[in-house]
Amino acid sequence: MLRIGFITSHNPLDKNSFSGTVYYMYHSLQKLQNVDVEIVCQSFHSKRNMVEELLFKLGKRLAKGAGFSPLHDFLNRLKVRRFEAVLKPEIAQLKARYDILLAPVASNIIGRLKDFEKLPPIVFVTDATYTYLHENYGQPLRHEYVENEQKTYSSAARIVFSSEYMLGLAKKTFTEQILLQPEKFTHFPFGLNLDSSVSSIIKPPLSAGVNLVFIGKDWERKGGQEALEALSLLTEMGIQAHLTIIGASPDSIRETSRVTIHPFLDKNTQVGQQQFSEVMANSHFLLLPTKADCTPMVIAEANAFGIPALVSNVGGIPSLVEHGVNGLLFQPDASGLEYAEVIRIWLDDPEAYRRFSATSKRVFEERLNWESWAKNIVRNAHEILGWA
Repeated sequence: MLRIGFITSHNPLDKNSFSGTVYYMYHSLQKLQNVDVEIVCQSFHSKRNMVEELLFKLGKRLAKGAGFSPLHDFLNRLKVRRFEAVLKPEIAQLKARYDILLAPVASNIIGRLKDFEKLPPIVFVTDATYTYLHENYGQPLRHEYVENEQKTYSSAARIVFSSEYMLGLAKKTFTEQILLQPEKFTHFPFGLNLDSSVSSIIKPPLSAGVNLVFIGKDWERKGGQEALEALSLLTEMGIQAHLTIIGASPDSIRETSRVTIHPFLDKNTQVGQQQFSEVMANSHFLLLPTKADCTPMVIAEANAFGIPALVSNVGGIPSLVEHGVNGLLFQPDASGLEYAEVIRIWLDDPEAYRRFSATSKRVFEERLNWESWAKNIVRNAHEILGWA
């Protein structure tokens, strides 16, 4: 039996925390046989801090698309300090209680620990380096953050990235650590942040029009304007087209017969999950002309519903999208016209689109799912412990 201590300041019990990623990581490991996974400092996550949650939402609003605001940064640091206070009396028991510590996006915690020889081996999981977050998301590049990241990379027994691209960036940033211990570094993709499995999908015929979906909170960075431009150009071409926007509510956009906006769908609720599933089941293409991204979860979500992803070739996206198989990769500066013209070509060949949809779903079933991710984590843990 592999005993895993799941340690992170993000809440593994909340589907809205870190886009649900840590929630599905934790629950995917729970489903495996011969694995006992336990949340370290579960009491910290079980008690909701309503004031902090409200301030965090305010911080996101103040960011105005930049990704981070000073308030957001302050609250994250405060949250880590509160977590440390709960963790401190438990540290001495961790080695006896767990075989490994799994630390998703937790360099802010791991990097502040001491006496690593008294701890179980650590598997650190991340989707980005701090340098990338600073340059593309507005994350303040504090000396403290860089130090914590460096210490985490040095002390962890395994560092798991969600994409080959981010692993490549880490190799450039932390050359010494990687050259000394290259076996510590690996990559494999995240999965689908949705509870229910997706059965066979029968999509509306393309002859009735094409349904597009855009998913993302950051309208500007995620390329919302280009998605809207593609919709307008398809309409000018005489094509019946509709765009559903999930997660963003840009001030300049209003709902029309061609645009539906869901500013927020709460996946913690059955109603929210059902609404999301209905939108996806009726969509033909995911439009994500993003300017910068790590490994966006929406690609796996789209593929699960047989939706090919039309996305920018940036960040870790090429680790998720195989061009022509489960989506198409566009240059980061591609215009809405380029997206519209490609969509029009697929509309002229419904049978080719059907095959495209089928291969997109197959990629999800074979690779972009949490069961595969969890098995990879266990395999790496066995290697670290000499159980392989």
